[in-house]
Amino acid sequence: MAASLYSIGLSGIQASNALITTTGQNTSNVNTAGFNRQTTVLSATLNGGVEIRDTERVVDQFLNQQVRSDTSANNYYDKYYQLASTANEIVGDQSVSINTYLDNMFSSLQSANAEPTNLATRDIALTDLTNMVNQFNELAGFVESQNTLANNQLGTVISEINEIAGQIANLNGKILVQETVGGRVANELRDQQEELARGISEMIDVKLSYDSNGLMELQLKNGQPLVLQDDTKDLILSPNELNPSEYELKLDFGRYEIGLNNDSLGGVRCVNGFSQRYVD
Repeated sequence: MAASLYSIGLSGIQASNALITTTGQNTSNVNTAGFNRQTTVLSATLNGGVEIRDTERVVDQFLNQQVRSDTSANNYYDKYYQLASTANEIVGDQSVSINTYLDNMFSSLQSANAEPTNLATRDIALTDLTNMVNQFNELAGFVESQNTLANNQLGTVISEINEIAGQIANLNGKILVQETVGGRVANELRDQQEELARGISEMIDVKLSYDSNGLMELQLKNGQPLVLQDDTKDLILSPNELNPSEYELKLDFGRYEIGLNNDSLGGVRCVNGFSQRYVD
């Protein structure tokens, strides 16, 4: 009986210690990026004691998915606004607007037509025509430079996406080892994964799910796989065959590549999508 009372008391102390440890970890990590609050689950034993079942993360996957989706949308519109504002500052200014140069040109042509023998009006018309052509070429050069800038930015974004996807896949391997071989729940590694997934949603809209082993899987918004267990599919940029100044986004499956519809990808299209609309 004494031994039984001793084991019951010991189990209670161990359970309380586990609860205090969990509370301490929650408190100390309150400002840690990506940290999810944890809770220790207890259950009664047949001999009247208590046992520690598990320490779980308190996570609402629905809310997390909404955060990722809203993050992607916010970054898309924010980037689009930045690029559109730059274009508006240049093209929308009345002093450099093509309309201003066209109005001046047609006004000068009318004056020259009304007085065809007047050399002064003819010189003014020629000057306004030249100014209009020069301004058109200058604005066309600006459009081309913006297109090049957008494509360069897109290349950087794609590299970052592939790097983060590789980190998520690497964590999948570590989680599998820790939870199967080590026998310990990998709560901290899973927090790191979800923070990486949130980071990747700043650049592209992704859907998150878990396989039968509880390992994270990432799919693009339109369904193509980005991360499967410890394997990743890289995003690549390829020049458009019809217009080499534009790029097509593809998913590399090793033996073949699949073209992606930019309009259904979310955040990453903020650069390429603007580039295409701007050129059009």
